[in-house]
Amino acid sequence: MLHFNKLGDQGGEAVAASTAFPMLQTLSLSHNNLGAEGLRALVASANVATLKSLNVSFNKLGDEGAKALGADAMKIQALERLSLRKTGLTAQGVEALVASTKMKHLRELNVRQNALQADGAKVLAASPNVASLQSLDLGLNKLGDAGVKALVTSQALLKLQTLILYWNDIEVE
Repeated sequence: MLHFNKLGDQGGEAVAASTAFPMLQTLSLSHNNLGAEGLRALVASANVATLKSLNVSFNKLGDEGAKALGADAMKIQALERLSLRKTGLTAQGVEALVASTKMKHLRELNVRQNALQADGAKVLAASPNVASLQSLDLGLNKLGDAGVKALVTSQALLKLQTLILYWNDIEVE
């Protein structure tokens, strides 16, 4: 774990270039000033192809970071756990992420404290590439009633066992 450092994009690129851990399965780079460029370099490296769990929370990744994770260049083949908490993600980033078939192995997704709103929830709920999700944290995303309705009526999230939706502007009608 390398969280709570100041690696930045250069640090992400350095981790990507390292051949020291050819069987690495868990990598946490949260709170590291990592940007989309550093993440793009990291996930495009064959040196992280064995990762099962990636935590890049609390970095300024934005939608470009999510696009990097969903891109064809991403070398991680069987990612099971992904944490993108408070990374500046919007519905556009979620759309790029879940459009990728590389997300088919994902079991846990944490996108808490972003700006997904109802559109982000709708995109996520409609994607067949998230059908393996068992845990989904969408807290603090201003999903509203429309976003929650999309989630609870989704046919793509039938394996979900844990759903976190606190502070999402939900009203009981």
